[in-house]
Amino acid sequence: MGQKGFPFSRYMQHLLDEGTKGRCQKGSEASDSRLCRIRQGKFDTAEKDEWSEEYIRSGEGSDVNAIIRSSHSVCKNIEQWAMHLVRTGDAADTFEESPDCSIDGLGLNLRGGTATGKCRSEGISPEWIEYTPQNGLSKNSSSWKRLRVCQDIVEMIVEVFRIGYGQAEFQIAEQEEGGLCESIYRKLETWGGPKVAKMIMKGWYTQQVKIETGGQGYIIKGKDFFELVQEIIWGSNKADKVFGCKPCQETSKIQGPKGLHWCDMRLSGDIQSVTEITGQNTTKRDSTSTAGQEVSRVSSNSQPGTTPMGSDGAGRSSATVSKEGQDLAQGELGSKAGVSSTGSGVMEGTGGTGGLISGVLGGGASVVLGLGAGYGLYRIFRRNRVGSTSERKSGTSRTLGYSRR
Repeated sequence: MGQKGFPFSRYMQHLLDEGTKGRCQKGSEASDSRLCRIRQGKFDTAEKDEWSEEYIRSGEGSDVNAIIRSSHSVCKNIEQWAMHLVRTGDAADTFEESPDCSIDGLGLNLRGGTATGKCRSEGISPEWIEYTPQNGLSKNSSSWKRLRVCQDIVEMIVEVFRIGYGQAEFQIAEQEEGGLCESIYRKLETWGGPKVAKMIMKGWYTQQVKIETGGQGYIIKGKDFFELVQEIIWGSNKADKVFGCKPCQETSKIQGPKGLHWCDMRLSGDIQSVTEITGQNTTKRDSTSTAGQEVSRVSSNSQPGTTPMGSDGAGRSSATVSKEGQDLAQGELGSKAGVSSTGSGVMEGTGGTGGLISGVLGGGASVVLGLGAGYGLYRIFRRNRVGSTSERKSGTSRTLGYSRR
């Protein structure tokens, strides 16, 4: 197979073909859909301005709109990243990211960056590299149509998830409420119909991407395209790595047409399984990144143009992070945000809601040592810090405060 890496442009063509098959005949209900218009568009010099404009005209903040206007850059960077993926072992259809060919390693961060030069690019010729909003790709209208499909998908994701330049975490709705996944699915369904919407949901919101393009099946391990969009905006390994989507049953709380629905879910440590959200909302994770950068939460019920404050996770929140002591009081040990993707496609956890079996088995010795050390500190603090008998009898005591670092 002469193609280097994963053929992302060909994947966009597959979505265009499958999403418009038998749907775009003149007079049909779907003929006026956006995807049918892309299929039937001429994309020549006369239509250049129309197809260079963004599909989504968002009422969100300036940073969200700026990223929507840069959707062509996001898609060009996705294509370049995909073409640098390497095959795993002897599997001709399974790909993963090389450590030297990450978004940062390739210099593909939307806000600038320099390639490390460690990633080999011989023989790689991205199809969309020549595109500019001023000139388009009018010499190759088929290529431009493929790019436009990608741009529309990216713009819808950025709007629904309110992705700005500030790093964010996405609130996972309770199991029967739909949430952000239902919102993006409905928008995709309006854009191109239920078939292509389902194909995109299955390929962009799972830990292990499984895609069929022109009869050829592909697997991309360790990272999905939704995560990749975030990395292009925020940098390598700065995406929300635990947010995912799954098909779910219709409930009274999920409003919309009858048929398939999608619910938010938390991705587990095993690429073959998921940990479903049940009972109380368990999504309030530590919202501080490892570098101490404050991040916001995005929820499906926040209204465009608003920035509600508080710790309930509604909307884009700049509320302070919960104290570690509050997490411990709820019976949760360790950082809830301690999840990262590895080159093998397996997500490793340092704790987290629901627990990750692989983390427990692999870190058994560390847990035992940690508990022993914690108990020793507890005895020391209790002896030296709790206060004297007279203080306790008089109703006074000294307290010890803890802060996350």
